[in-house]
Amino acid sequence: MIADTLTITAVVAEIRALVGARIERIYQPTPSELLLYLYKAGEKKCLLLSTHPGRSRLHLTEQSYRHPEEPPSFCMLLRKYLAGGVILEIEQPPAERIVEFTVRSMDGIFTVALIAELMGRRSNLILVDRSEGEQQILGALKNIGWEQNPYRAIFPGESYRYPPVPDKLNPYDLNRERLVEELIRQVAGGKSPERALLGLILGVSPLVATELVHRSGWGQGGEGESAQRLVEELQRLFQNTREGRFKPCRARAENRYAPYRLTHLETGLGGYPTMNRLLDDYYQDYVAEENTANLRRSLHALTRKRLNRAERKLDEQEQDLKRAEDKERYLRYGETLLTYAGQVPPGAKRVELPDPYSPEESITISLNPGRSVSANAQHYFRLYRKAKKTGEKARQQVRLTRGEVGYWRQLMTTLRQADYKLLELIRQELRETARKPATSRRRAEALPLAFRSREGNTILVGRNRRQNDLVTFKLATREDTWLHARGMPGSHVVIKGTPYPPPPELLEEAAQLAAYYSKGRENTTVEVDYTAVKFVRRTPGGKPGQVLYTDFRTIAVRPKKPHEF
Repeated sequence: MIADTLTITAVVAEIRALVGARIERIYQPTPSELLLYLYKAGEKKCLLLSTHPGRSRLHLTEQSYRHPEEPPSFCMLLRKYLAGGVILEIEQPPAERIVEFTVRSMDGIFTVALIAELMGRRSNLILVDRSEGEQQILGALKNIGWEQNPYRAIFPGESYRYPPVPDKLNPYDLNRERLVEELIRQVAGGKSPERALLGLILGVSPLVATELVHRSGWGQGGEGESAQRLVEELQRLFQNTREGRFKPCRARAENRYAPYRLTHLETGLGGYPTMNRLLDDYYQDYVAEENTANLRRSLHALTRKRLNRAERKLDEQEQDLKRAEDKERYLRYGETLLTYAGQVPPGAKRVELPDPYSPEESITISLNPGRSVSANAQHYFRLYRKAKKTGEKARQQVRLTRGEVGYWRQLMTTLRQADYKLLELIRQELRETARKPATSRRRAEALPLAFRSREGNTILVGRNRRQNDLVTFKLATREDTWLHARGMPGSHVVIKGTPYPPPPELLEEAAQLAAYYSKGRENTTVEVDYTAVKFVRRTPGGKPGQVLYTDFRTIAVRPKKPHEF
């Protein structure tokens, strides 16, 4: 989601308190992101500027970023002009997604502006010299020549020009009567009020248009009255946001946010104290979900490829095994040919002879017409000896390959349920097995099981000491729910995606898994202890998977296999 005009307006209203702050450090953690570390009145802040085409924005952040050892050239340029400088102004042109930071250099010689144009795929960061009133470009994150944009070039030495402004009305300076008439005309021409707003007003995003139409109660009292109310709501919303009267709101289910309450969304709304805090949390979740989805897709493609390869190999090996298991047939063919050699016509390609062991039945045998009867019999004896010799080896190979196919199929299921931590673990495991091939058994022991509950939560199940330790202390968070069959060896089970205590249905489902993957699998009922992960700790001096836990409760359940849910 890209930050719209009102979001940027709300952020700018909050960060204007940074005027007078000193820029201590500058980093560029990714090609599209810039971090400014600021200091003012004993407080340190970190400002993020992102030109990512799918999530362009700016806001204060408390997240940790990995700083590259070799800073890019644009970052070095900014350090030259901005490091140690003081922010003099933070301004936003009316209804534009542009923010300008005017900075006086540490020695007071230069006055420059860092201009953030936060417009989706056209986003850019531009450093402009403003000494003696100049507007000369010193550098940009993305250089753009005249051949790419005939309206303006973004290149060192060129004069900076603002992006062209769409032919729309400024929401801060409206002719209300004219706007009402135009809205009525366009709606009468077949446009929805939302589309009409988008085409008429600068800075209106689809989300803003939807919210304004809802607030105006469009359709109540005729189009004229509806248009009047819509214009009033438009002016009120923009003015309140500009003057700092806003209520940051996040709708998690719809994956939306705004600096105002989203009244057209009825449920799942969460408020925030500041717009900066909202954006920091939202994009942390957004990036995590995006990274998780990308990693899951790449691992799924790799796993599918290896599963297909293993299935083809299994098919070939099963054919070999089938041929090997036909060894008794080859022996019978050879014996029959020798027994009834006088009944085989010379040069025959196929012959039907009595079965030596069941004379009332006959056997059809394929022959090589260029060989004698004795040579054809010896051929079948050779096939018998070869099949007998390779049969056991073929069965062993089929057994191993079936285990490999089962591993890749289980991994496909695990990938669908896994969170980012488990996906990273799977990627690491696949890399290690690629460098040093592992048996199917060793592969299967490397990763825990993952199941999807009826409510959509991920339930992790360790299958040995190493996995139990991994599930409890690496893949779980402190507020996840931990389960274990009481008083007997068994798997550590963790419920992801919901805080402790979980809903009764989800708890029972996970407890049934903990009971099934324990020594009490065959029992009618098993007692299962459960508590929050934060109350589980490793046994001092114990082996991996040995734990002590407190603040627990107990539930009695019947063990169930996963496919019985």
